[in-house]
Amino acid sequence: MKVRVGLLGCGAVAQIMHLPFLRELDTLFDIVAVADAHEETLDAVASHYGIPVRSRDLDGLLDAAVDAVMILTPGSHAEAAIAAMRSGRHVFVEKPLAYTPREIDAIETAATAAGTVLQVGYMKRYDPAYRRGAELARSLADLRFVQITTLHPTSELFWSHIPIRRGRHESPTRSYAPYPRAIRVGDPSMHTSTELNLLREFIGFATDDAGYATAKVILTSLCHDVNALRGVLGEPTDVLACDATHDGGCIHTLFAFGSNLRCAYSFLYLPEPRDYREELAFYGGNARVRIVFPSPFLRNMPTELFVSRTDDGAAAETRLIVSYEEAFKEELRAFHHNVTTGTRPETDLADARADLVVMSRMARLAATPAR
Repeated sequence: MKVRVGLLGCGAVAQIMHLPFLRELDTLFDIVAVADAHEETLDAVASHYGIPVRSRDLDGLLDAAVDAVMILTPGSHAEAAIAAMRSGRHVFVEKPLAYTPREIDAIETAATAAGTVLQVGYMKRYDPAYRRGAELARSLADLRFVQITTLHPTSELFWSHIPIRRGRHESPTRSYAPYPRAIRVGDPSMHTSTELNLLREFIGFATDDAGYATAKVILTSLCHDVNALRGVLGEPTDVLACDATHDGGCIHTLFAFGSNLRCAYSFLYLPEPRDYREELAFYGGNARVRIVFPSPFLRNMPTELFVSRTDDGAAAETRLIVSYEEAFKEELRAFHHNVTTGTRPETDLADARADLVVMSRMARLAATPAR
């Protein structure tokens, strides 16, 4: 059975990953509609892929004959997810699902009433090497420490070789601005912005520019590693510390898993070197497992898996390339399976809620209450 999909959002992740893989999976999906607020980008993408229905907003997308909606826009996705489910559509939604528990509650109400599938786009959970590495890490007999390190250059460095389709008045290149782009609460318009209010609710109190910027980085970037960590070890019993510098560009967190296991997580935005590194390392007394991810914007660049142990008295390390299948493609296969069989997604609403609990604790520890 083919699933007819409509895409909300024609940005980088849609063009680099989702649209090409949907096209490759043409026995599973038909791309029948696309929507984007930017008319020229919308027309360029729809024309290139031969998508028959194009709209400037979600309402127009929902008027099309689609079975499922893929929500690929930035920010909180609660409003769009609720509207799509109320229309009876299945939903694939990019991370983060939402910013606040209140939004999650509203999404859950809509999902329960609709009875449709909602899958959150945590692609790393579908990565074949991650899956093998998670099994190996959980099998370590004497797990003593976990270290997550992410060295994050400017994302555009990893898609400058890809023809991103934009309107004719848009520049094909972007300046490499500092990340994250700080939210300026001094701007009067920001005092009534939906996003700023949601960030304040997510943190639990009003804070300064750096606090809001840090919260947004946690929600939109660190969510991947938080989710991947939970996918291996389950729920942390506590967040012991979280500290941020460089307006959220560098964030350091210490998690507790019971009384004997700690996880140290460092996220570092390093704008210029074209060298992305993301590693989840699990250190046991008798063996070690490391999962090393490439930049998420590189297609078919395999995740590497390293296993270190003692072999007849000698230190030995095995490097595994588990698969060249792309995590983004694997999550789409999973979405098709879930839609056509009614199977509950691995990365479902409950999983996103658990992420939010952990991340809001991180944001509160990193932020300073406004005076």
